[in-house]
Amino acid sequence: MEKRGASLPNYLGGYFDAQYREALGSAIANVMEKKHGNQVDRRSIYMKAIFDSVEGSLQRLKTDHVDLLMCPHAATSAAEAQIPEIFEAYEKLRQQGKVPFLGVTAHTDPAGVLKAAMDSDVYSAGMVAFNIVNRRYLEPIVEEAHRRDFGVIAMKVARCVYDIDDPKPMPERGALLQALVPGEMSLPVKAYRYMLKNPNLSAVISCMWNDDMVKENLALVRSSPRPAA
Repeated sequence: MEKRGASLPNYLGGYFDAQYREALGSAIANVMEKKHGNQVDRRSIYMKAIFDSVEGSLQRLKTDHVDLLMCPHAATSAAEAQIPEIFEAYEKLRQQGKVPFLGVTAHTDPAGVLKAAMDSDVYSAGMVAFNIVNRRYLEPIVEEAHRRDFGVIAMKVARCVYDIDDPKPMPERGALLQALVPGEMSLPVKAYRYMLKNPNLSAVISCMWNDDMVKENLALVRSSPRPAA
């Protein structure tokens, strides 16, 4: 984590209160996994949870398969992106024709989780927190992912410029975004536009609080050459 600069505030972008504590926790988790991981009955706990979750989703969606299974959601460490029981559960689901591809998501230590997922040779995609604040830490990993044909979905791209409890512009981040994307647009639209220009991304996830943001996002998607989700 120290090598990646993961303990520095800009690595995370800081859009929820527990992120900095989780950054430390992810380093501890990597150590604890090596020493005590075999003491967890993951076959009965993890695999059952995955099977039950997928079956429940298929029933609610009224379908027999989903294209991408995100597991785990919100991984906090590289170790969580390399759990054998998850891979075993995914393989069974893949053989059953229920899930062709496996993905992982991460808010905390996004570069570390993304790199571990790529190195697993099992995951096909990652959805990670990626924005104007932590872009310098993520861009090399995202570029590597593109070279390796590994899908990357950017999430929370606009959240970093707004306070999580009281949506309002954060002055310093707003000024940075204004410098990166000049023009008369709202900060969320600027954040999306900046990320949508990145040729190494597969998609960008929107975050919306009101009708005005929905309308702005729809207009941006229609005018953008890049995919958005």
